[in-house]
Amino acid sequence: QPVDEALRPLPLAIAQGKCRIAFDEGRQAVEPVGDLGCWHRAGAHAPVDPFDRDAQIAGPARASVGASVTIGAGHRSQRLPSATFVLCIENNGIREQALLHCESIRRFAGRYSNAPIVAYSPRAGLGVDRSTRSALADLGVSYVDEPLNSTCPEYPPANRVFAGAHAERHADTDFVIVVDSDTVWLDEPQLPADADVAVRPVDEKGSATRGPGDRFEAYWQTLADICGVSLERLPWLRSTIGGERIRASYNAGLTVARRERGIYQRCADLFAA
Repeated sequence: QPVDEALRPLPLAIAQGKCRIAFDEGRQAVEPVGDLGCWHRAGAHAPVDPFDRDAQIAGPARASVGASVTIGAGHRSQRLPSATFVLCIENNGIREQALLHCESIRRFAGRYSNAPIVAYSPRAGLGVDRSTRSALADLGVSYVDEPLNSTCPEYPPANRVFAGAHAERHADTDFVIVVDSDTVWLDEPQLPADADVAVRPVDEKGSATRGPGDRFEAYWQTLADICGVSLERLPWLRSTIGGERIRASYNAGLTVARRERGIYQRCADLFAA
């Protein structure tokens, strides 16, 4: 099919390595590769309050999320889990990336293409301008400009920690999906039916620990102590690129958590401890 003219910046951003591509059952962010294939045009989206459950249900395009669907012949109908997408947008380099991210959800996320999206400006003084707010509204994205990250404003990755916790407290969907702004979606996410969290191991060891004798072991022991759990409860895994055996450490750039479990809030509490 012909490439939608409105989407021509998307393959360019991917080709230049400016975005990560979220796909593979919505659980992984991998390096951009290959042809993007066919494009399709999505309809307009009216802004909906992500924390207004009645508004979410009212829209006809939202009927598929939360509805009963049949999974294979002879199987009982199962309700498609609902989800809220969460990302950050600020008056800096991530602004255009975040807008592209939101557009990719609306165009390519399948039955979740009309799911609530909340874009946060969680640091004081970095809220976006009127034209950006208008662009978000055109995509049906709710915007929150609130200084949630007052604990560590000099550390941008902390933004998603506090944004996720805020969304978890106020949303009314089954899952909350927190994703880095420099990401695009090319397919419908498949949420875990039998788990509370879906995450991906880190690419390289970095600040993870190989266990006793590693220079980061004491750091992880301190984190475990703050949480009141044994460090030995962390399972062993291998980093996805380096292949190193480490205690569990996950890529925070794409996380899926069941909202009622309060996992994002516990993460924020730990971060602020």
